[in-house]
Amino acid sequence: RLRKDAKWSDGVPFTADDVVFSTKAVLNMANNEVSREGWNLITKIDEPDKYTVVYHLKKKYAAYAGSYFGSAGANPCVLPVHLLGKLPNINNAPYNALPVGIGPFKYASWKRSDSVTMVPDPLYFRGKPKLQKILFKIVPDRNTVTTQLETHEIDLWTPVAAAFYDRDPFDLAAAAKLLDEAGWKPGPDGIRAKNGHAMNYVFASTSGTPDADSTIELIRANWKKLGVTFTVRRYPSPTFFAPYADGGIMLGGKWDFVFFAWGGDPIGDLSLLYSCNAIPPSGQNDPRYCDPQVTAAMEKFKLEYDPAKRQPYADQEQAGVAKDAPIVVMTIAEDIYAYNSDLTGFDPNQLTPFDDFMKVDI
Repeated sequence: RLRKDAKWSDGVPFTADDVVFSTKAVLNMANNEVSREGWNLITKIDEPDKYTVVYHLKKKYAAYAGSYFGSAGANPCVLPVHLLGKLPNINNAPYNALPVGIGPFKYASWKRSDSVTMVPDPLYFRGKPKLQKILFKIVPDRNTVTTQLETHEIDLWTPVAAAFYDRDPFDLAAAAKLLDEAGWKPGPDGIRAKNGHAMNYVFASTSGTPDADSTIELIRANWKKLGVTFTVRRYPSPTFFAPYADGGIMLGGKWDFVFFAWGGDPIGDLSLLYSCNAIPPSGQNDPRYCDPQVTAAMEKFKLEYDPAKRQPYADQEQAGVAKDAPIVVMTIAEDIYAYNSDLTGFDPNQLTPFDDFMKVDI
């Protein structure tokens, strides 16, 4: 059931037509979607009136609320049918350069690789927010960010680079011992090898990310001491994160090591990352891990709306992933936010730092 007082920032009323269109947009195979996990369970959508939408599913789907109606975790968002409804696909729509939404702020400008400016939407149904303007700045140099934070030129820095946080335990000797025990022995050139395979890899990353570059070079120096080497290939972000069909580097698996961050969904569903059914182009299972028993537990997990009944399946799938180690977690990023004394009322949560920006006061 939808609110009857919501409007898009261009003044057009928000109705069930938008929700129905948005769902069909995700299911439209002509649109570039990273994953249709959960959406492929929708068999029919009813629209009894302009403020009611009924979803019919093939089976229960516990993550329906976060997947269908929340944008956290890169889930699709509700789109305006009046701007996009007549297009064969939305991949290159002008809307993508300056979206129209129904939130407390609306886009004023988007200067690529520079900044995004947002201003209050006077049509927002909860009233006018406290902030008069939000400017998201892209500042590649973190020393500049630190200086601008100290001088109050900026109010908030998120996410703060890991270098500004205390380190976890570090033991190269223990790492070397694990490699020795696993049968990876140094060759004449110092590079470890096993069964004819040398530990010489390709490390893919995005260009224009100095923090990532510094981390990669630190990794390179330490791995070299262990007898492991790699070549770094850097790609522009649009190419690196492009859909599988467009030759995306990450989803296309054109790497041995890749360096990017991801987070969990609201209910702890891991299927998008580790299910056999989520291997690209069907999802974001980038390491292409596939264990039928783990996948079966994930599928049962998604059938239970009761968290207590879901937990045993969560335990099973996490135990399987921990045993098989389809990925090596190199860093665990704490949610670190730095802001100056001008900013009050900022209250981030575990999914997104920006949900409560109605309350922020500067």
